[in-house]
Amino acid sequence: MSILRAEKLQTLDSSVTLSIADLDETLTALGLSVAEAISRLANSSISVKELGATGDGVTDDTAAIVSAATQYRDLFFPLGHYIVTGQIQCQPNCRISGSGMSGATGTRIQRKGNWIGDTFRVGTADGTVAALACRFTDFLVEQLHPGFDISTSVTMVDRLTDGQAHIRIFGGYACFVDRVWLQHAPYGVVLVGCTQPEIGIIKSYGSWDNKNAAISEQIAAVWVGDNQAISAHRFNTQVKLGNIYVGVGGPSPTRTITVGSGSFAGYENIGARYGVLVTGAEGISISGYAGGAGQDCIAFIPSGLVTNVRIDDIFLDECFGALIHTYPAANAVIGMTLGANVQCNGQLQARNCLRIEDNAGSPTLFGLSIEGGIYSNTLETAFFLAGLASANIAPGLVNNYNGRGGGTGNVAISTGAYVTGSSNDIHFDGGLYGGGANTWSASNNCQYGPYVETAGKATAANVRSKLGLAGGATVGGISQTYPT
Repeated sequence: MSILRAEKLQTLDSSVTLSIADLDETLTALGLSVAEAISRLANSSISVKELGATGDGVTDDTAAIVSAATQYRDLFFPLGHYIVTGQIQCQPNCRISGSGMSGATGTRIQRKGNWIGDTFRVGTADGTVAALACRFTDFLVEQLHPGFDISTSVTMVDRLTDGQAHIRIFGGYACFVDRVWLQHAPYGVVLVGCTQPEIGIIKSYGSWDNKNAAISEQIAAVWVGDNQAISAHRFNTQVKLGNIYVGVGGPSPTRTITVGSGSFAGYENIGARYGVLVTGAEGISISGYAGGAGQDCIAFIPSGLVTNVRIDDIFLDECFGALIHTYPAANAVIGMTLGANVQCNGQLQARNCLRIEDNAGSPTLFGLSIEGGIYSNTLETAFFLAGLASANIAPGLVNNYNGRGGGTGNVAISTGAYVTGSSNDIHFDGGLYGGGANTWSASNNCQYGPYVETAGKATAANVRSKLGLAGGATVGGISQTYPT
């Protein structure tokens, strides 16, 4: 048998020639074998353009990028516009980076066509391969919808409906996503079975219109997900979400918005349906900014374990549902804390600051602590509490403006906090609630502070109101105690 043995290595442009003998001597001096050197090269950063990608915005670069991801863990996308038409499966411990998240002056990775599969995926859905410490930074990734204008279009070309994600991570450990702009896909980033994942600065731009299913595509900018069929993927652990920016997809055309008995002309956001969707997390901290979502800024729909939730140092802004919302689901949320710096700005569009649903007579949230001041200019009651068991609500200041009107006489709308359904053991301690005509705005229709539909479900102390009630009078089933 003959063996062909190379004596020299030469670059493609013939500008550099290296003797194999010289290379071997150099590696020996460094204490490396050829095999070790090859292994290190495979794990070093390489530009996808060096492996055949063009980034010209015209050529399909899928084959070159998939090949690069198969060979290398650390891929760099230089300034350019890369077209992809198939899923990019990355290696565990991968590092995918670009030259910036601005599409015009950075790296744009664009899905073209309607195909099943994620844009980037790490790990496997069956749990046999874990993503480990993967990193995604400094690029924009989007689904191409030719001719689509979010404020005027009634249909969407190549609308994705199969749950695709731009970045999906299975089994990550200390995985990290930062400075990434995600546009138009059912999900931006999906975490499944990850331990100590962190999502830093991300932007999202998507479409979900509650009046038009034909342009409803983006379910969540970030999905902290689960798969109950795979033991390693039943929940995520110690999740940190910080500086998330769920941008407004765009305003709808002018519509009639109804609040109780009143209505007004306005618009609704057509952003991601949920800014952050949580279905499986054992310990999760959410901070930064989440605003402009289509329905809810932060939604909890637990199919798996969701416990030890902390939301703090965050600005929640503008959606047509609730800024924070727990839904009836297979499980309830166990333990939620809203810290001293939760800023809620309904922008006279969101229905509620905090909405806790009832689940057929059972709570959807057990254990709530509100530590600080909350400002809420929502269309209806700031706190709609239909399925909350055991809570201490002790903010320094709670305002509810209901500035659009239509709430007078409807206690589910014209209260600072409304307790109903399966809620029980709720205590309000302190706070200033707006109400009646004696408030900051003539259009304010907040008539009550805390209102409890059934006596004995809640208590309140040191609650101040603009209603002119006598101290100690019973209102809405609770005893009002005012400071003297």
